[in-house]
Amino acid sequence: MTTLLWNVASAVVALAIVAVIIRPYVVRETDRRFDGLTAGTVPADPAGARQVACRPGEVIPVLTDPPDLALIDAGLLMTGQITATQVTATLVDLANCGAIALYPEQAAIVVRDADAGRDAYERTILQTLAANEPVELAGATSAVGWSPADLLAAITPGAEQTAKVQPWFLRRAVGQARTSLVGRLAFGGLIVLVAAVAVGIVGSLIDPAFSVVARRAGSWAYHNLWPLLIVIILALVAYGLGMSPDRPAVRRTAIGRALTDRCEGFAAFIDEADPATLADTPPGFFATGLPWAMLTGRTDKWASVCARSHQRPPIEDQVHRIFPDAQRPPDRTVADWVSGLVEASSAVGQGGAIGV
Repeated sequence: MTTLLWNVASAVVALAIVAVIIRPYVVRETDRRFDGLTAGTVPADPAGARQVACRPGEVIPVLTDPPDLALIDAGLLMTGQITATQVTATLVDLANCGAIALYPEQAAIVVRDADAGRDAYERTILQTLAANEPVELAGATSAVGWSPADLLAAITPGAEQTAKVQPWFLRRAVGQARTSLVGRLAFGGLIVLVAAVAVGIVGSLIDPAFSVVARRAGSWAYHNLWPLLIVIILALVAYGLGMSPDRPAVRRTAIGRALTDRCEGFAAFIDEADPATLADTPPGFFATGLPWAMLTGRTDKWASVCARSHQRPPIEDQVHRIFPDAQRPPDRTVADWVSGLVEASSAVGQGGAIGV
């Protein structure tokens, strides 16, 4: 009877420990939202506004202009990560503003104005580019080599600081620190068990008397420590879940949710855009929206719909402002051409992502 009670109590404790460990990985927590306000709206006094949990199916208004956010911050809000794609989108935006020119086929950038950064990320990127090794490029005297991965590493400290100080997240990404802790505990426990079995086997081969002790110890462990094995196995499962890309990345505050709604609102505009809705857009609107299309995975759709609309100046002129030496082959559509240039820019160096 005593053994049965011990086993039941051990099992309850083991399951409670496992529940605490794996809860952040399997519970899909929801963002917060300002009650009674249209999605994307931040009240004048956020601290005094009532907040509620987000509900499925809430309507996010379509925005016809990109949000007033740094592209790196927008990606951070939407995914809880900064990625090489966000860096490449920022480079395209800088090129459209005249600060740089991109030559992806030569893995080169010409820095035209190193002081043109409009936010801390852009200033860091321009400073990093200016310090890179010069490369030969026909017709250019200030070309430097570049890699989105190197630039990603340069802006990571700033993005990590932003994630800490901005009131955007209730819980930052279940990232490397927590996952690493769970993994170390799980694998550490597994190593201890394997080592114990190995000592028992080796000891039995060396001294038959040790075999008797090992069997008795093994019998005691089997009857009394099996809950520990459950904890280790489930902790390993939790570790695997924590590494899954499908897990929720962040839980946002109402302010963070409102800013994310603005990003998603412009993404919805791209999804719904047609030549008629783009008829009255301001000059250069294709190039203005291109970095946001890249950021949200809608480059093909944006290029395709803009190619069928009346853009001022023509799309090819806007593309040449970003990629000066780009020439569209006669057998390629504008959408394919633009997508190819974006892919070539993203493929320079090694890509990646960093959770913050």
